[in-house]
This record gives sequence, structure tokens and C-alpha cells, in this order.
Amino acid sequence: MLITLWNYIRGYVIIEVTGKGALRFLNIAARGGTYIWDVEQTERGMCLKVSVAAFWGLRRHARKAGCKYRIRSRSGAPFVIFRYRRRKMLAAGACMFLAGLYAMSLFVWQVEVVGADRLNPAEITAAAEQAGLGLSRFRPNVNRGDVEMHLMRSFEDIAWVNVSLRGTAAVINITETLPRQIIVDRRSPADVVAARDGLVVSITASRGTPVVRVHDVVRAGDVLVSSEIVVRDDETGRVTDNIHAHAQVLARIYYDFNFGVHYVYHMRNYTGREHTAHDIILFGRTFAMPFANHGFTNYTRRTYSRNVGIGQYYPLPVKVVSRRYSEFVETTHRRELEEAKALAEAVLESRIEAVVSPQAEIVGRRVDFLEHNPGALLVRAAVAAVEDIGEQRPAFGR
Repeated sequence: MLITLWNYIRGYVIIEVTGKGALRFLNIAARGGTYIWDVEQTERGMCLKVSVAAFWGLRRHARKAGCKYRIRSRSGAPFVIFRYRRRKMLAAGACMFLAGLYAMSLFVWQVEVVGADRLNPAEITAAAEQAGLGLSRFRPNVNRGDVEMHLMRSFEDIAWVNVSLRGTAAVINITETLPRQIIVDRRSPADVVAARDGLVVSITASRGTPVVRVHDVVRAGDVLVSSEIVVRDDETGRVTDNIHAHAQVLARIYYDFNFGVHYVYHMRNYTGREHTAHDIILFGRTFAMPFANHGFTNYTRRTYSRNVGIGQYYPLPVKVVSRRYSEFVETTHRRELEEAKALAEAVLESRIEAVVSPQAEIVGRRVDFLEHNPGALLVRAAVAAVEDIGEQRPAFGR
């Protein structure tokens, strides 16, 4: 990349070497210290690139090799300047453009957060801006050490942070701490309570005293296994203690689903006609480009955006937003009864997966289709599942 840029600044010519001594010409030029690149074989000989300074020394090499060469094209900044040497306003505009690019390269125009899984990147960016690193901040004034220290103090879940400035982009690399483990203090008294309503099917208590029996109907919050146990119960008296209860309480849970499937539905048939409109966001202000009207009655819109910059590490405060409109024609169709039932079964399966716990066992299902509505097939379904409804709650919070 840098070599190509340097060759363009110096200027170079593309020459074609013809004759039987073309290969010998390359060897003589290379031994003489002439830098040649992009050598290609042609029907008449060879095509290569050489700098303007080295071009004037090729004549003696060609005489010694017994070949000829001619200039096919000239490229580089010196030739561009010579071509437009009399257009002073163009030169002034180019200088102002380059000066503007250089001025904008002294500011930060993009802040990226890498490594944030549990933390919110937006919160990290806001905290970095409080420490002096944000959009449109003067890059030489950014103190990376202060930003890193501020982030470490602001977020307990950051174990390591590094701020790097690459061109006009700032990259905040963080390493999060290990997730906090939920520590259950089994020394503190706790009951097993019902997380939801259900019909108790089985109770397996490893610690604690069950207070409900099989076939009992319980409500959410009811105590299933008490932390209170009897240590001694004799003629001297009754002695109890409170422990951390633990049990598996399986209960039958009933789920009801009611929905409808319409017989008439609409489909979108795309015509293939599309129109794209563009907006330019410059320094936070949006400028709409002309020819934005698409003239479609029915359409869908997809929005894309891309940042404008010079290379990977020099983003600029310019964003191009493109809106692509696709025209469609809406057609009306009608489902048959069997099609509606098949769709209702698929909808019911998806709703069961969304509501019923994956650890639950479905032990019963009843689906009724009501066809008295001419516009839709009504579905009433009842699903019975067996699942663990026990959860622990501090005993003294009762």
C-alpha cells in the first residue's frame, strides 16, 4: 500500500519492450539497480512499470540488449499536476480538499467497543465520553490512561481495558470478569414453595418436612416443604429446628390456548421493480438526495447504511443511508378447512414451545376446532404437563 502510494507520488511510466533481447534488457536493468515492477508478457514482448527518474537511464540498457521500447502511458502525481497546471482554481480546490481531510483526521469519528458480552457497549461509550474520549474529540487531547482508569472505576465487571487510537477510530478493548456465581447458603433456613398453581403428582423431599400430599391442589406461593423439622418429641417436650429445605415437587399444570385461523389471507407478489433513494448524514445532519420519489402504491422498504472513510482506520463523519423500495401486488387467497387445521396445529406447537418449560413432560392434550364462524377456524386447546414447581424461599420471609 505505501509502496504504491510512493510510486504514485513520484510518478511512473508504463513501457513496452519489444525485440529478441527483451529478457536480456530486464537482466541488465536489474543489475544496474533500476527498480522495475508489474512485469507482464505481451504478444510483442514485455510490459513493465518504471519510475520517471529511472526511465532516462533505460536507453543505454536497450542499446546493449538490442531491443526497443516505447511509452504506453504515464501515471502519477507529477503528470496530473502538469496536465492541470493552468487550472488554478482546480488546484486550489484540491489543496482545500486535502487540507480539510487532514483537519478531520485530527479528530475521533468512530468509537468501537470490543469484548463486551454482559456489559452494554452504549454505556461504556458514554462513560468513555465523560473521560474525554468521544465523537468529534481532538485526538491529541485524548488521554488514554485517564479513559482506561475511568472505565475501570465505573464498571465492576471490567477486569482489563485498553484504549487504542487508530487513525480517526478509537477502539476500546475490554475483558470482563468471570460471571458471579450464585451462592446458596444451605445453613440459612428456607422453605420450598410453589412457583405456580398445579395439582401435586409426587413429592421427593431430601431435606425438610412436606406439608402437602399427592393430589393436593396448590397455589403459587404455598409452602410445599417446610424448613421446620422435629428434633425430639417425647415426654420432655417438643424440640424443632429450621433447616434449608430441598425437594422435587412434580405437579400437573394445565395450559389453555385460544386463537383463530382466518380462511382468507393475502400474499405479496413482487413485480421486480425497485427504487433506491439515498440520504447523506454529515456531522449528524441529514441531507436528502434528489430522485427519492418511487411512485409505488404497495411496497416494502429496506434500509442500509455505510460509513465513508479512507481505509479501515480513517472513518469520516459521513454516513450514506440507502433505502431500497420493492413494489409488490397483493393477491387474496382462501384456505380450505384441512389447510386451516394444519396451520392451526403448527401455530399450537409453536405456542406450546414458547409457554411450556423444556423440562416439562406433556401428558395430555385436547384440541377442539369450532367451525361455526364463517370467517375463521376457532381453536381451543388444553395441554397438561408435569413439571417441577418447587422453588426455595427464606423461611423467615413467610
